[in-house]
Parts: sequence; structure tokens; C-alpha cells
Amino acid sequence: MKFKYILYGLLLSSVIALSGCDTDNIPHSVAIIHSYEEDYKGYADFNLLLTEAFKKRDVPVDIHIAYLDCERYLGQEELDRMSYLLDSLSSFNPEIILVNDDQATWSLLACTHPLAKTIPIVFAGVNYPDWQLIEKYPNVTGLWDKIDFIENYNVVKEITGDSDLFTLADYTVIDRKIREDLKNTMLQELNKYRQTNHLTPLPDMAGKSLDSLISIEVDAQHIPKIEILKMRGRTGPDALSAFLWRFSKFGNYNHYIQTKRDYTVYGITRLISGECFTAINESFGYNDESLVGGYFTSMEIQADDQISVATRIMKGESPSSIPIVHHKKEYILDWNILKSFGISIQQIPKNKYKIININFYEKHPVIFWSLIGTSSTALLSFIIILLSLYFKSIGKNMLLLSQLKNERNIFLAATYGNRIFIWQWKDKHFIFEESFFKMISAPFSDGVISLSEIMQYIHPDHRKKYFFNIKNYNNHSSGGSMEFIASFTGDYQWWEMKSIPSSDNGDPIKHIGVLQNIHEKKMREEELKEAREIAEKAELKQSFIANMSHEIRTPLNSIVGFANLLAIDTDIDSRERENFVNIINTNSELLLKLINDVLEISRIESGQSSFLMEYFTIGEVFEKVFATNQVLAPKGIDFLKEDLDKASILHVTADKYRTSQILNNFISNAFKFTTQGYVKLGLKSLQNTGEIEIFVEDTGIGIEEASQKMIFSRFYKKNEFTQGTGLGLSICKAIAEKMGGKIKIESQPDHGSKFSLILPQFSPIIE
Repeated sequence: MKFKYILYGLLLSSVIALSGCDTDNIPHSVAIIHSYEEDYKGYADFNLLLTEAFKKRDVPVDIHIAYLDCERYLGQEELDRMSYLLDSLSSFNPEIILVNDDQATWSLLACTHPLAKTIPIVFAGVNYPDWQLIEKYPNVTGLWDKIDFIENYNVVKEITGDSDLFTLADYTVIDRKIREDLKNTMLQELNKYRQTNHLTPLPDMAGKSLDSLISIEVDAQHIPKIEILKMRGRTGPDALSAFLWRFSKFGNYNHYIQTKRDYTVYGITRLISGECFTAINESFGYNDESLVGGYFTSMEIQADDQISVATRIMKGESPSSIPIVHHKKEYILDWNILKSFGISIQQIPKNKYKIININFYEKHPVIFWSLIGTSSTALLSFIIILLSLYFKSIGKNMLLLSQLKNERNIFLAATYGNRIFIWQWKDKHFIFEESFFKMISAPFSDGVISLSEIMQYIHPDHRKKYFFNIKNYNNHSSGGSMEFIASFTGDYQWWEMKSIPSSDNGDPIKHIGVLQNIHEKKMREEELKEAREIAEKAELKQSFIANMSHEIRTPLNSIVGFANLLAIDTDIDSRERENFVNIINTNSELLLKLINDVLEISRIESGQSSFLMEYFTIGEVFEKVFATNQVLAPKGIDFLKEDLDKASILHVTADKYRTSQILNNFISNAFKFTTQGYVKLGLKSLQNTGEIEIFVEDTGIGIEEASQKMIFSRFYKKNEFTQGTGLGLSICKAIAEKMGGKIKIESQPDHGSKFSLILPQFSPIIE
């Protein structure tokens, strides 16, 4: 028993290994969790960047996105919100979680949800990672977006020329980390300067505030001066006004740098009179904040870095083997905001900054105006060339017009006396040459003749068709031809009118054509047609007699032969005698059926056979035919019924008996040529044509394409040794056509056949 399970395991492993090439196309389930609200403008672009980064690496993914909406919740509420999001992701069954920014990353790891401990996690855009918390999760790796205060301070100085800079922070976890980070940065810069100038290092600043560091007068001018203003915790009636005054145009702090995004700083840039910069990518490039730019990790870089790490994990690397590294950063400016502060493109160092929202003509004015000048010159040259060609074409057109007049005269001379006339249809009137009016003995008045005047010459039986075709000239831009009888020459003769459209440019459609007498041609065609019909009838009679002689001779020979044996040979035993009698009876029945079939098809084609056409539901015939043949099905063959539509609501006008006769013949043939599988009687409504199709489908020997064209011919049998007269399908075809229907066949050798009776549908009953 153990060997059996081992064998099954080996087989399963082999199947998985062999089908491994298909797994590349199976999408990876990826969950993405963002820190902020869903309607934050940047997320639409960021989600697209994540999708494109996967596509660039040919990694198919099925992404599910969740939003923490961190500013709506505080403390335990935020952790509960994260647990709720992870519960909802459990049904999605993600194989990796991508989490972005500080709030969502901390909440994901702090909520202690089981999902966060078992699935690989890649964080990105985190300014201040909680290293103690991250160390508890071997399934976590990511990218650290450490704020670079010094480079952003240099950006402000480079763009504005000023060195005073401030940011806003209070006493949340993020605020405290920003304060500590800025303090350490400034302390490092100050000690670097003191070491370079051989000065005594500063004493331990642990526990001391950033303000005390900035207040060291002797060295304050040698370090970046970035002050942090508090927003909350102010009291007193003048607290708010004093706070706002500090960064108004009257205060000392005109340059703000964004170091976080929360509800305390949202929209603050609209209140600040000076230029505002950013050390993070949140809100940059969108109208909700007026941020000039800075040195930071853009959304494009953040998305690409994160997907690069995620792809490595999806391909089999362990998160614990991938170290946490810094995001790449770049210098980025928003041209729309720069312009609002009057900063020109010339003030920005070349090849250093990536500038967004800038038009080509503003970014490259010299190239732009060069292109405008070149295009204007080319356009002017083109206009001059066109004018030159135009004046040359006038001369050519005059020459062509003269040639056309000569060709027209040659054509008229060639057709003179041949009853060929050129005409135009314009503004609902015909325009003919003068020769046409001479032929009909009518006065020539500018060649115009109305449709009603032409109609007087058309034979009464052809007027309706002629009028319909001419009326279409007003609505259609396609040409054509028609034949009709008219008395243009005094007696009725056959004429042909051909036309083509000559213009359709918004004006009334104009047609031109030729009117030609084809009476002699039609007479010859009629003579040839009559001769061909006489020959075909003679050939059909000869073929019919030959076929009848052959078909009658076979059963008749059997009857005569075995009857003589019974009469002459008296030693035949009773069993053999009974067999001879059965053969005689079988061939007698076959001969009788042959004669009946011949009489039947003769009566149908001559119109002597009566048809009782009545209105009924097709289900009446369908069910009776199925019940009748169900007991006749050969052993080993399944006789099935497939009612694709409600038979009770599909109505036809036909002969019930004749309809059953056709279907019984189809089923009998199917039983005869099917040795295994099934024979199916089916019904469906053809919505496109408004017809009903009743079909018999089998899994028999099938019919090759060449034989399908002959299958309805008289006396044709696919196998000459099978019983039957070879007239059954001919009779079915004749009956179907008499009832206004048709028969269709679909078949392939060794794949079975499908014979269909298609009848017009009448007045369906709608439930």
C-alpha cells in the first residue's frame, strides 16, 4: 500500500514538472496597502506605476488594493482598521503584500495579525522604519526612504538664494522621529565643520533640544538652519495669529519644507507666502499643495524599487535574504509652481533637475522657435509650389478638356446607328444626346426628359421594377444595370441600362450610364434556353428510364430466380424454402416501394400530389416522430432528443404528414449508417432568419464532400449494397420545397452527419 502512494506521488510530481511551463501565465495574487485615504490624488498614478512595473518585468498579477486612511483613526483604532483590512484580504489569499509609507507599514506589523506573520511583505516609501518591530518579522524586507535634510537645504539655497528654512512638526511618533533625525543631521554637520577647522567637538547633546543646538551662536552660520515650528499645544487668544504671522510675508520664515503628510499640515502651503519645498513625494505635482520640489524619492522610483524586490521574492528568493536598502532619490521641480513665483528656466542648473509640467517650448525655447521658423519656411515654400502646380494644371486641364470633347465625338460616331445612347441622371431628370430624341420622335430641348415621360415608353409589366431602380439613384452612390422592355422605337423591345455614380461630395448624387438595345441578344438567349431545356428533358427521361430499368431489374431478377427454384427443385428443405420465400417477399416489397416512390415524386413534381397546409406548433410533430422511432432504434445506438427551444411556442404552416415523412426518412437513414454512438433528433429557432430548424444528427460513417452534392439525386445510393430505392432524399427535397422550406446537410467522413429540415416560422406565441 505504501508503494502505491509513493508511486502516485511520483506521478503527480512528474505532471507538475511537465506542466511547469504553463505556470508563468498564472497571475500572482498581490495585495497592496496604502497609508492614506482612497481619494488621495496621487494614488491613481501610483497604482498605475505599480501595474506598469510588473508588466515591464513580464510578471502577470491579480492586484487587490486596500487603503488604511490613517488620518481618520488614532492609536488602537488604526490597528483595528488594519486588522479589518487584513481579514478582508484573507479571502483574496495573497502570496505577497506590498505596503507603502510609514503609517501603513507600522500598523501592519504592530497589529499582530496572523496574515502579517506568514506572507512575504515588502515595504516602500518609509521615512522612519521601526527597526525593533521589523526584526521580529523574518518575512519582511523593503526600502528605506531616509529624508536628506542637507541636500534639500542646498536645493532651497540654489533655487531661492535664501538659507532660512522651517518645517512643521508636533509630538506624534513621526514628529518626534523627524525632530531627532534633524537634530542628529545638524549635529553631524556642525561637528564635521569643527573637526575640519581643528575646533573642540561639541559636548554630548543627548537630551537637549534642537533649538539649543541652533542657538550655538559661534557656529550657527556654518550649519543648515532648519527650524521646526510646533502647530499644536499653543494657548492664549493670540496663539494662532502669532503662529501664522511667523511664516507670513511679515515674518522671518518664508521657505517651508514638507517632511510629513497628515491633517495638521494638509493645505498649509496655501497660507505660506514664500516658496514651499518637499523632502517626500506625497502631494507633489498635484494642485492640492503648492510645492516647488526638492530632493526625494519620486513615485516612479518608489514603485519601480518596490516591484523589483517583490519580483525577486515571487521568483523564489526569501525576504530574509534580501537586505533593506535606501531608495534612490532625484532632484525634481514643478514648473507650474516655479512660474507662479517668477522663477525662470535660466535660474535652474542644467542637467541636474527633472522638471515636470513643463511645455516643450518653455523647456527648449531655442529649439522651439527654430522649429517654428523652419516650419514656416517649409509651409511658405509648399504654398509657392502648390500655386505653381495649380497654374500648370490649368493648362493641362484645358488640353484634357479638348481631348475629352474629341473622344466624345469619336464615341458618338462609333455608336451612331447601333442604338447605344449616353445619359445622365441629375436633379431627378434624365439628360440624353440629341440622337435619342430623334429615335423616340420627340423634340430636343436641352436633352432633358423627365422620369414620368420615360415611364410612358416602358412596358406596363416592367414599370414598377424600372421606377424602383431609378428612384434609388437619389439615395445610393452605387451603380448597376437592369434589363427591361420598352417601345422607344415604336414596338416593344429589350433594352439594358447601365449606370455608375459620378459624384458624391455633398451635392445630389449624379449618375451617368449607357442605354443599349439588347433585343437580338435576348432573343438568342431565349432560343438557347428553350433548346437547353428540351435537351435536358430528353436527357432526364433517358437517365430516368436507364435508372428505373436497373433498379427494377435487381429485385425482379431475385423474385423470378427464387420462384423458379421453388417450382423446379422439389428437394429443397423447409428451412431453405422459407428463406427463399422471405427473399421473394423482401424483393417484392422493395419493388413495390420503388414503384410507390416513383409515383410519389412524379405526383409531387407535377403538382398532382395534395398538401394539407395548416398552422400548428412544431412540437406536435416533433414529439410524435421521436416516440415512433424510439422503439425502432437499433441495439447499441442511443436515440436522443434535444429541444433547444420551447417546441410548444414555435409555429409553422406546413403539412404535418409530409413533415413527419421527411423526419422519419432522416432517422431511418441515420439508423442504417450508424453502428455506435447516438442518433439525435433536435429542434432550434434560427433568430437571424426567422426560421425553424429540425435536425437529425448521428455519429455514423459520414459523407464526403463530393457525395454531398449528389445525395439528393434520384436513385443515388452511397452504398449500392444497402437496401433502399435511392429516391428517399429526392422525395424529401421535393416535399420541403413544396412547403416553402429547404433541406441542409452537414457531414464529415467518419464524424457523422446532420440532416436539417428548415421551415419558415409563423407568428410565435410569446409567454
